[in-house]
Amino acid sequence: MKKTSASTLFNRYIWSVEVINASGEITRGEIDRRWSASVLNEENEDSLPERTFHRWRVAAEELFGVNIACNRSKGTYFIENGGDNMALKG
Repeated sequence: MKKTSASTLFNRYIWSVEVINASGEITRGEIDRRWSASVLNEENEDSLPERTFHRWRVAAEELFGVNIACNRSKGTYFIENGGDNMALKG
């Protein structure tokens, strides 16, 4: 397993929050498609591994106070507490 620098991980956490926030609601399939095209995807993965996605989701909550929630009936993810107070909003 390749060791990833802290700054690279931090950038990936930001990327995941920005992708989900910009979409309002997004499926894992769409997240995977965007990840496969991302410049942060240095390994050229076709998709973002499920475990990795959930590690990033938890890290975003801990670092940024952002809760990435799941709407199970729709199969989508969204920022539950984004609103106007979201720290990463540009």
